[in-house]
Amino acid sequence: MSTDTTTKVTDYVAFDDAQYARHERAGKTEARLETVRNRQHSMAGDRRETVGRRYTWRRTAAEIWQTLEVMRDVHHDAAAGAILAQEQELLTELAQVVLEINENEKIYRQPQNRWNRYFRCLNSDGHIHSSLRGCPSVHATTPMGWNTRLSGQLADVVVKDLGPTLCSICFPTAPVEWRQKKSDVEREAREAAKAAKAEARFGKMLRPGEVITVGHGRFYDTITTVAAAKDALRKEVEFRDYYGHGVHCDHEPWAAAAVLATEVLLAREARKPGTGATQAEIDRIIASAVKRNIKDGARLDPQTGESIA
Repeated sequence: MSTDTTTKVTDYVAFDDAQYARHERAGKTEARLETVRNRQHSMAGDRRETVGRRYTWRRTAAEIWQTLEVMRDVHHDAAAGAILAQEQELLTELAQVVLEINENEKIYRQPQNRWNRYFRCLNSDGHIHSSLRGCPSVHATTPMGWNTRLSGQLADVVVKDLGPTLCSICFPTAPVEWRQKKSDVEREAREAAKAAKAEARFGKMLRPGEVITVGHGRFYDTITTVAAAKDALRKEVEFRDYYGHGVHCDHEPWAAAAVLATEVLLAREARKPGTGATQAEIDRIIASAVKRNIKDGARLDPQTGESIA
């Protein structure tokens, strides 16, 4: 590709996709080259040994080449000749793709280009960088990914897509909340999910401070749900004149529970609509209970709901 300084790239994603493919080719060629060189050491009779924390061959590459050249030229070992030739082929292939990478990078570095690029470290707590290896915090062995589909985009778009984990060195002017560790972002996400789950649970369950205890005689009932709080309103009506037999002995504690249930339902609804009940809904629940209990024999005033026994 030409490196004319007038070259203007218009499709950043396509350009970087092609460049990323070249890097992938280079990586695969390097891996094949490493395999061939390990085979060369083995063919030359070399052995691995541990040096500190490294596991390495005992002889240098130059010594191995010399041994293989003797095997090829003096002993006419075809396998030695073939593996030396294979290494040269891979070196030529690698040099070609590296040349293509460098030529295209010259185009990217032209003043009229220089669009935003985003590279994520693929380690456990990796950041998003603006270059593949240009950041001092990225080591030569750090596995990297290239988000070419975001090439040319502004940082706020990238943060929404990949998360607020921009490298503070590569993006020093980005807001602090965009430059977090991946582990911190993941922890915050887990905490937010946990809070959302708890909030969803409390859509039907009463919170600890809202739970109502109903005492009647030696027994107690605990109201822990919105549905049970609404049912407390119905029980209070039911016990006003229990099936026409007069006031039930448990009416007093349920009357007190109904007062508390009304407060809880109204407070929940005011805080977050749909999680409690409005006064109109409470009035309807009570009116419906009065009507039903009259039908079952309770002597209640249809208008006021009061006992007329």
